[in-house]
Amino acid sequence: PPRSFRLASGGVQLLVTGSPVGFQITPADLATDVDILEVHQEYYGVPWDAFAAGTPPPAAWTTQMTSIAAAAQATNRPLFLSMTMLNGERDSLSAKTVIAGDGTVQSTDHWAARCYDFGAAADAASMKTAYLAYVDYMIATFKPAYLNLAVEVNLFFENCPAATPALIALSNAAYDEAKLKKSDVIAFPSIQIDHLYGYSDACVGGVTDAGASDACFAANYAVIAPLKRDRFAMSSYPPLGAFKNV
Repeated sequence: PPRSFRLASGGVQLLVTGSPVGFQITPADLATDVDILEVHQEYYGVPWDAFAAGTPPPAAWTTQMTSIAAAAQATNRPLFLSMTMLNGERDSLSAKTVIAGDGTVQSTDHWAARCYDFGAAADAASMKTAYLAYVDYMIATFKPAYLNLAVEVNLFFENCPAATPALIALSNAAYDEAKLKKSDVIAFPSIQIDHLYGYSDACVGGVTDAGASDACFAANYAVIAPLKRDRFAMSSYPPLGAFKNV
């Protein structure tokens, strides 16, 4: 009988031979394993400079994205695309694409200021333009059914409260852009649920009772409430110790 949910997974593999090596997005054996194919684009960086200038992205990066999209679409599964303006620590801009001397697509992290402010930085307007152009490009290339347009965005809010209003505005602009380019896409930012409920050092040293958790949730939810979204998408990492103080 059909499940009451649809299972998605991504084909990220750590390749140790051949070229390129390292974490790579591949179709793996997903066509027979999942209902929806997920592509989490954090491994090849964002061509921030090209998108900001309105020039074509590096050819090698374009080839990489086109190849991943073609392999995903060949599975004949709906596509769930995750993309973000934030780095892995969720406290600055996502990694910038770099083309190595051998032509492989690499990236460099920590190139932008911590707690980058899309409302106050000197290049904020061009970086907003860049991210919206990135959204346009990725929708046109991948044609996703589901789009996460700001991964675990509440971690940035926790790390960088002063820069939060401008990032909310950018996330909402990305939502509007996505709907303009593909009206039927189901679009949303994702929320790190453990931190939303206050199970983190940022909330009274990690909450220890239900009352404290409710208070933290209420305060944290008020911050994310203005985010435009079609679904409430969440991530959770209990094995990493988020509940160590409970």
